[in-house]
Amino acid sequence: LKALEIQIEALGEDDLTVAYILNRIGCTLTAQGHFTKAMEKHQRAVEIQQKKLAKNDLAICVTFASMANVSFLQDDFEKSEEIYRKVLAIVLRVEASDKAAFLSDLYGNLAECLRKRGKFGEAVKIQKRALATNLEHYGVDHPNVANDYNGIGLLLMEQDRLQDAELVFEKALE
Repeated sequence: LKALEIQIEALGEDDLTVAYILNRIGCTLTAQGHFTKAMEKHQRAVEIQQKKLAKNDLAICVTFASMANVSFLQDDFEKSEEIYRKVLAIVLRVEASDKAAFLSDLYGNLAECLRKRGKFGEAVKIQKRALATNLEHYGVDHPNVANDYNGIGLLLMEQDRLQDAELVFEKALE
């Protein structure tokens, strides 16, 4: 917190560096299980970012994703889903060459929210988007691709679609 105080004193409370530090503190608080305090830090970071950055800036998306993670860890899957969908809508509109990994993670996290809410069919569709993103970005011989196949297989198993799941798991091994 001393670094935050120094940055605020040197740069002002609405500086983007302050927002970055607030988001990192929020992530640290999340890791410690201090979810309310974490959400407060993330929210303050978003407020600063929204004043200083374009609406579709990926930095804001990262902070919103941090907030979605907090909601997920609090078992508020509905709120987490809502935030992830908001972030996805922004990220999909952004032209950035380095967004594929972030996009894939967002799809995977949204799929997990949907799974937790019992929306297995929709979760499979979203996990397939993560797979498509990773295939396009990394190619077939990447661990993320295998993980996506595995995730799809597990979702199919939860729907008692065992033959489909088996085919997907075999695909992960190729």
